[in-house]
Amino acid sequence: MRTDANAGYVVLSMLVLIASGCTQAPPEFEPSLLVVTEADMVDEHREQIQSALVDWFGTPDEPKAPKSPTTFQLDQELLAMAAGPAGYVDRGDGEYLQRGLYRQHCASCHGITGNGMGPAAAMLAPYPRDFRPGVFKFKSTYRAAKPTDDDVRRVIKHGVPGTAMPSFSLLDDKQIDALVEYIKYLAIRGQVERELVAHLADEFDFDPLANTTDQPFDPDNDKEDRELVDYLVAKVSRPWGYGNVQVVQPDPEFVPSENRSAAEVVKSVAAGRELFVSTRAKCTDCHGLPGSAVIAKDYDDWDEAVVNFLRKTDALVASIERREQQIAGLNEAQRERGQQQLAHDKRRLQKRKQVAWRLLEPRPDPPRNLSNGVFHGGDELIDLFRRVHQGVAGTPMPAHGSPRSNVPGSLSEGEIWQLVDYLRSQRQARSL
Repeated sequence: MRTDANAGYVVLSMLVLIASGCTQAPPEFEPSLLVVTEADMVDEHREQIQSALVDWFGTPDEPKAPKSPTTFQLDQELLAMAAGPAGYVDRGDGEYLQRGLYRQHCASCHGITGNGMGPAAAMLAPYPRDFRPGVFKFKSTYRAAKPTDDDVRRVIKHGVPGTAMPSFSLLDDKQIDALVEYIKYLAIRGQVERELVAHLADEFDFDPLANTTDQPFDPDNDKEDRELVDYLVAKVSRPWGYGNVQVVQPDPEFVPSENRSAAEVVKSVAAGRELFVSTRAKCTDCHGLPGSAVIAKDYDDWDEAVVNFLRKTDALVASIERREQQIAGLNEAQRERGQQQLAHDKRRLQKRKQVAWRLLEPRPDPPRNLSNGVFHGGDELIDLFRRVHQGVAGTPMPAHGSPRSNVPGSLSEGEIWQLVDYLRSQRQARSL
């Protein structure tokens, strides 16, 4: 739909970066285009939200670890290592602090804003992750929980097999820790932005037709507005401190013994295959038989948001065209009001088209080809157990285990281990 436009945008972005050199202005965090545009907010509120985010979170060159009344706090020193242009700065005590790790290693794909739309993004499949919704696919925790630091660290260090996400194992531990901290920072900032947009759109008075408001959002001078931002920062930050207690720990009673006989493994693989093709597990609905992926028909959460945005934009086009044909038949008062609404909707449509041109072409999320032996989230037994148990957050891959501790899932842990044995057998058969 917009492949040529996307390719042109990538080339243009690169040329601008090359031509601008050292004279370019310091980068700013771009608003979350889909979220802000869908809210149909007045310009004043949009600008005030961005101003508040700068006050609480700083800029890409000078990030701030927002103060939260929770036990979770971001590390300012690690943020400083990851942020800004790549290089070293004099700390004034004879020591130099490394800076710019994120921009050096991550921004070309994930974007400076963390929106997954860096200059290289359009050429990659799957697209780089947009960190701002705070949803992470490959983790050890329950589906709705945040990842642990070790989860994020592992993806950075080892990459994601079968994708363009490379390994950064040559970075030392502190450098990787700095990137982990900055990714959490981008996610928290992005979620706070979403919460602020939703709150102002629902609770504040404004006139979208006139693009005016008599209720400004002013955390600098209004105590209630300031307390709102503090509350949302705490609300969004708090779950990041719970990751280690949300790890999916298999029941030792059902964990397969390392000393199983060949006959026991064969029996488990056979039981796993029966589950794989069963109507209970429904694995073949997406992965086919004997594990070769069928045609992708569903989107992950990130591309689904784009699809919905484009559908609503098309619906707005149709609505405007229909009302333009009907307006002549209205009485004077109705026609005046109708013309005002049409003018507003045309402005909305123009904004939506400008955003649509910037978006990456949505792609269905292909089910994994399980027979090729490449598992994005890791190929250890515990990795596969957690993928089946909790699914993959943000994707159509569902959870078959309990959604939280002490709640039964659709499959027992013993059955999940049987599926794991079957999946591993497919990879082993491929390697023979």
